[in-house]
Amino acid sequence: MPNKLIKERGKTYGNYGDACEFRQSVIQQMNDLHKGKHGNEIPATVRIMLEDIVHKLARIAVSPYHLDSLRDIQGYTQLIIDYRNEPPHEVPRQ
Repeated sequence: MPNKLIKERGKTYGNYGDACEFRQSVIQQMNDLHKGKHGNEIPATVRIMLEDIVHKLARIAVSPYHLDSLRDIQGYTQLIIDYRNEPPHEVPRQ
C-alpha cells in the first residue's frame, strides 16, 4: 500500500528526494538572508511554518496548476499571519 501511494504522489509531485533537497536549499537560503540582516537565525517555530510553505512550493514547481497545493500555501500564509498577531507571539513590524 505505501509503495502504491508513493508512486501515485510521485506522478503528481515528482521525486521525493529531489523535493527534499530543494526544500533544504530554499530554507537554508532564507535563514542565511535573515541572519545577514538581523544577526540571528529565523526563530524555530517560524522556520517550521515557512518550511510548510516551501514544501508546497516544491510541489508547485512540478505541478504548477495543482489547486490543492496553491490553496495550501494560502492557508499556511494565513496561519502565519494569525500566529504573528497572537500574543505573546506578536513580533515587531519590519
